Amino acid sequence: MSEEVQNDAPPTRSELVSAYTEIQEAVKALHDHGGADLANLTTEQAEDLQALLDDRDDIKAMLDSLPDPRGIKARVEQGESYTNTRGMRPAITGSSSNTENNSNSDFKATDRVDAIKSEHEKYLEKGEFKSFGHYLYAVRDHAIGMKSGRGFNREISNWQEKLKSSDNAVKALYGDTKATGLNEYADSEGGVMAPLQFAAGIWTRSLDNDFNILSLMNPIPTTGNTVKVRARNDKSRADGSRDGGVLAYWNGEAAQYTKVKPTYRTIDLRLEKLTLLIPATEELLDDSTAAEAEISDVAARELRFKTNDAFFRGNGTGMPLGMLNSPAKVTVAGAGNGANNTVTAINIDNMWMQRAKPSGDGYVWLANQAVEGQLQRMFYTGTSTNTYGATFAYTPGSAFNGAGLPMLKGKPVYYNEFNEDLGAEGDLILIDPTQYAVAVKANGITQQTSIHFLFDTGEVLFKFYLRMDARPYWESALTRYKGSNALSPILTLNANRA
Repeated sequence: MSEEVQNDAPPTRSELVSAYTEIQEAVKALHDHGGADLANLTTEQAEDLQALLDDRDDIKAMLDSLPDPRGIKARVEQGESYTNTRGMRPAITGSSSNTENNSNSDFKATDRVDAIKSEHEKYLEKGEFKSFGHYLYAVRDHAIGMKSGRGFNREISNWQEKLKSSDNAVKALYGDTKATGLNEYADSEGGVMAPLQFAAGIWTRSLDNDFNILSLMNPIPTTGNTVKVRARNDKSRADGSRDGGVLAYWNGEAAQYTKVKPTYRTIDLRLEKLTLLIPATEELLDDSTAAEAEISDVAARELRFKTNDAFFRGNGTGMPLGMLNSPAKVTVAGAGNGANNTVTAINIDNMWMQRAKPSGDGYVWLANQAVEGQLQRMFYTGTSTNTYGATFAYTPGSAFNGAGLPMLKGKPVYYNEFNEDLGAEGDLILIDPTQYAVAVKANGITQQTSIHFLFDTGEVLFKFYLRMDARPYWESALTRYKGSNALSPILTLNANRA
């Protein structure tokens, strides 16, 4: 660990952050040197990397144990606001009859405990809600009522009205907002992060929280704007086409050699930009310690979603070229199904036989979850000439066999929401992700914050962007030397399967 952290005096937050940053830079340097699988690291370097990671985790634990500065600041300001304005606050009814000549003029900050909070303060903190569950039910009922036309939920409506009838400070915070982004007043735009007495976490529904097709590929980190990959110009295995024009000849003694040469092409990857802009009010950021983390989290989720979607169906203009639009894709004809919205063992066999690498190394299956029911029932039935009986082509994962992923033809199946629905081309894809050329800006997702653009409305802009591009290494399917079916690392099943 850094000497800053190992001194006798307890380290400050600033010292811990500095040490964490220093170690992280060393970790990143070793990781980049080692490559994606750390194959370039020596044994000593690998041990150093592990030690650095342990030290970094120790520092993070120390940072996590310190009080949250934003939360402490908010509590300090809350106390100052209370001691300065308590006598001026109206009663719970919203009356403004209280004046400077109040009975609490001798109030001292040290006397303030929960037991002597004003009814108005208690209401601002929790409204009419008796529990967190009560609050969640009211929010749900409010959303359903507004959507169906029934109107406001009574507790939500009352709570908002009391906030609007409060004193000037609260009016400024919750009143008729002109915010263009996240704020505290509108429930759907950040207001549900309050009341403050309820949990800070926000539940989210995500169908593919862990699915990231980029993790199956071999991205090329770059600090520039473009990446050029040289490739052999070999669309065919026919004589005269292999490796872009290489052909050997049988010659007799002293016969003249025939000159040949390979040809090459360039795969140009030019980084495209995926962007996201989220404004939020200063009040929300001041009063909710979870707001900034929530904004960063939803931004990362959305950027990952759009990246995944581009890998499936991107058109290659201003975005990656997706596998469903790739000129190298081979669409296998469905056969023997009896219905279009089915997937059978013969379809799987036909897709498998047209994969580009006979060994099948690197291949995975990508499937819509609706296809799972078809695969669950898939097996080969024994006949009089087949003594093996019923043999399953598909092996379910998890509780069925203890494996982490289901397997089809011995290759993992990744169910996700980006494949097309059952019966459409793209509902099931066989692909070798390593056959995709992917360039990603080395710094990954960039997050920037600005208080200036919407300075007059008191809003902070959170800007996120990711720069990347992707193209298949294959410019077309490969014509076989013998055989009529082309080979490809990207295979789909035709929608016409009857």
